Amino acid sequence: MSSISESGHVKNLAHFKNIINFCQGYGATYNPSTESIKLPNLLLLLKAGEDAHADCIKKQTLFDNASDTRRMNFAGLIPKATRVVNALIASGAEENTIKSARSVMNKLLGKRSGKLNDNPDPGQPIPENISVSQRSIDKQLEHLAALLEIIQSIPSYQPNESELQTASLLAYQTQLVEANQAVMQTYTDWSNSCIVRYNTMYVPKIGFSATSRLIKTYVKSVYGASSQQFKQLSAYQFTKPAK
Repeated sequence: MSSISESGHVKNLAHFKNIINFCQGYGATYNPSTESIKLPNLLLLLKAGEDAHADCIKKQTLFDNASDTRRMNFAGLIPKATRVVNALIASGAEENTIKSARSVMNKLLGKRSGKLNDNPDPGQPIPENISVSQRSIDKQLEHLAALLEIIQSIPSYQPNESELQTASLLAYQTQLVEANQAVMQTYTDWSNSCIVRYNTMYVPKIGFSATSRLIKTYVKSVYGASSQQFKQLSAYQFTKPAK
């Protein structure tokens, strides 16, 4: 019988369940003295693995959704910041103030220096060939905060466009901060859930692989190394996914 060794958590769960099904099918002849491989305990371990895997998938989905939300929220940052700088210029701000705002804008763009692009294309990726790029999420939030500090210090910054007004920009800043915090929290939850899954399914001595080896050894002792029963179980091999 060929070996069944497809990788992945789902495959491992299926393999372990199949091994249990075979053991149940052996009836009263499957009667080990070792507690960990008795059928009730095998079923409990399987259930724990299924629950841990389901929770990990749920937490990963929440993380993916939070990441998508953050990506969409931050996609508008550079176009909005560009409009803010231009509105600041149009307000008649002093040259030093404009220079400071341009400097912040260049940091958002990941540039050392250069002329402000009045019409950046949000659909185009930011060039990544700038060694001093400051476009990490934390840095973007830092630069936005600096830009907001500048405009709040200028009484003449009073645009009529509601989305460029200080109150709206502060609300947008809060939105970005909360979106970033959601990503960090959901990642923590997902990572912790993966640890629980690992400790349930892959921990040495009591995980799926170790438990299955005990089962196979017991079945070999009962039915023999050349038995069909042993061949049934020995076909199932377990792998440990990276995460």
